[in-house]
Order: sequence, then C-alpha cells, then structure tokens
Amino acid sequence: MQMHELKNPERRYKKRIGRGGKRGSYSGRGVKGQHAHAGGRLPAALAEAVKIFPKLRGARQRALRKPKPVAVSLGVLSHAFQDGASVTLQSLREAGVLKGDDKAKIVDGGELTKKLSVQGVPISKTAKEKVEKAGGSVVTG
Repeated sequence: MQMHELKNPERRYKKRIGRGGKRGSYSGRGVKGQHAHAGGRLPAALAEAVKIFPKLRGARQRALRKPKPVAVSLGVLSHAFQDGASVTLQSLREAGVLKGDDKAKIVDGGELTKKLSVQGVPISKTAKEKVEKAGGSVVTG
C-alpha cells in the first residue's frame, strides 16, 4: 500500500447533493428538461434491459429475428448419403451437412440418383418431385 492508495475514512460515502446548502436546488441536474425533474429516469429493471441490447443501427431487430434455415441442395444429399438412407435433421448433422442447432430446408439443385427417404425436414416443391422421381419418399411434419 502506498500513500496515494490510502482512503480518507471520513469520506467513505458519496456526497448527497440537493439537500440544501452550497449546491442549490438544481444540484447538478442542470435547468429544466426531462432529466432535471423527479422521476426522469427509467425504472431499474428497464434500464438493465436497455443495457443488454446492442446499440448499432438495426442490431435490435437483427437480434429478435429468427434465423433462416440452411439451404441443402439435392446434389449435397446425393454425395452425403448412401442409397436407401433416411434423411432427418439428426442424420444431416451426423453427415456434417449441418452444424449445431441449424435448421435445414432441402432445395432443388444438382442431380439426385439415389433413393432417399426424407423425414421431418422442410423441402421445396421441385425438390420433392425430384426425390419421388428417383424412387424415394417424403414425409413432412
């Protein structure tokens, strides 16, 4: 401990201003305006909530928006799965097509030459037709 680190025990507490005396009735609040009057602050719980959100333009809306599903093309499925395999969100993660908690939607793109059974994964209309044309099946829901 050094001299400049010592604290005066008599000035332990923050000085209370606005109770009469030198500082006057405005006591550091300025003159007029929203913050000069009593009740001009946010409630503590709301103030904490405001601190959490990022302050960049559009950031608040981006944080509340639901993430879009990852588009998985039929060409990717034909490389990732064997003939007769079942395609679910879990099997897509195990095959390395999806990461973490990502959602997926199967879209048309590339050629599908294998019979695949798609279960519980959203699929586009044209991709569904191609899967059924290749001899596979689609069960949504």
